[in-house]
Amino acid sequence: MASQTPARQPSSGLSFLDRYLPIWILIAMALGLGLGHMLP
Repeated sequence: MASQTPARQPSSGLSFLDRYLPIWILIAMALGLGLGHMLP
């Protein structure tokens, strides 16, 4: 019989930046598009 380890919550080991990584990616894309239109 294999011993089962207790499942940890995935967000418990993540930092603030890692937890909201998709949001940071969208913000960076929006900033890049905005800067691209302002500074051709």
